[in-house]
Amino acid sequence: EGMRELVKGGVAMADILGGAGKAALDLAAAGGISVADAAAIAANAMALFGIEGKDAAHAMDMIAGFANATTGSVNDFKFALASSGAAAKLAGQSFDDTAVAIALMGKAGILGSDAGTSLKTMLLNLQPTTKTQVEAFKELGLMTDEVSNAFLDSEGNFKSLGEISGILNAALEGT
Repeated sequence: EGMRELVKGGVAMADILGGAGKAALDLAAAGGISVADAAAIAANAMALFGIEGKDAAHAMDMIAGFANATTGSVNDFKFALASSGAAAKLAGQSFDDTAVAIALMGKAGILGSDAGTSLKTMLLNLQPTTKTQVEAFKELGLMTDEVSNAFLDSEGNFKSLGEISGILNAALEGT
């Protein structure tokens, strides 16, 4: 069943036999879930972020790392990613950065869809849309001109979550 879920998710048989199958077993063990569920969670993440089959083991290791490093479960990761994954992808974030953000929230006790909704809300608010938001961005020194802000690179793409976090920490220091 696990192999079937990986194949349905677009993972080639050679990649399954080359490590993705074992990674699904390891993820299932780490999460206390079935191999089919572990493979489906990983396949969904891979499809959302365009992760190739040869990188399936790494994606599953990131998910297992969440379960091992937080009080959350693999299902908590699944719900967090379901809530935030599309916004993260649209904001140009990598799977690894998104998984780390979910794990950091998990370490703070924010789990499952609460973590995903929080991450999604933060990502959606990186571009101010109201006059009040624009004024707050200006007050914090986050506006670089009338239409751009410190979270965007010179090409208008969002910076990585690590860079965004650093910018926010610096802007909010002493407030």
